[in-house]
Amino acid sequence: MSCWGNAYANYFRGVPEDNQETIFCIRHIKTENRDFSAIGSMYYSEGGQGATGWGEIYASQQYITLLDKNPGDLRHAFISPYTTGGVLAYPYTVPVTTIQYNTRLNPKTPMYYINKYNYQEGLTNLSSPVYLRLAEMYLNRAEANAKAGGGGLQLALDDVNLIRQRAGLSAQHCTRWLVWRRPAKPYWMWYWKNEG
Repeated sequence: MSCWGNAYANYFRGVPEDNQETIFCIRHIKTENRDFSAIGSMYYSEGGQGATGWGEIYASQQYITLLDKNPGDLRHAFISPYTTGGVLAYPYTVPVTTIQYNTRLNPKTPMYYINKYNYQEGLTNLSSPVYLRLAEMYLNRAEANAKAGGGGLQLALDDVNLIRQRAGLSAQHCTRWLVWRRPAKPYWMWYWKNEG
C-alpha cells in the first residue's frame, strides 16, 4: 500500500488537525463521545448488532460488488463485514463469503457495516465528520478546467486521474469527458475506460 494509501485507509481514525486532506470538519473531542447517540453507532457495532451501536445502516450489496471488482480498492477499509465468525477488520479477503444477514428486514439484507464514522482516537463511536476534503478541491478544479475547454480538458483529466491513483485505482484512467445538458443547467460526468 502506498504512503497515501495508509493515510487514506486510516483517514477518519486520527484527529482532523493532523491530516492535510481535511479542509473543513466539525471537530469532536474525547469528552464529546456520544456512544449510542453518535452517527457512527447507526452504521457500525463492534462485536455484532447492538453491542456498541445500533448497526442498522449497511453498505449495499451493489456497492460491495463494485468494490470487490478491484480488491486493492482502498475504500474496503471503510467496510467491516459482519460475518458468521464476527466483524471483520481491514484488510480482509474479498469477496466475503460468510456474511450475516439482517433477517428482520425484507428482503433480508447483508450486514456490511460502514466504519467511516468510528474509531477516532481509538474510541468506537467517536468521529469528527468531514465536510470538505482536498480531493473535493481537485474535483472542483477539474470541473472548472473542463468547463473552460481547450487545454483545460487535459488538466481536468489529470486531476481526476490523480484522485483515482490516490484511492488505489491507478490501473484505470479517466480518458473522456462527457457533457450531458438539461435546460438551464449542465451536468458533468466522467467516463472511465480500462486502458491496461
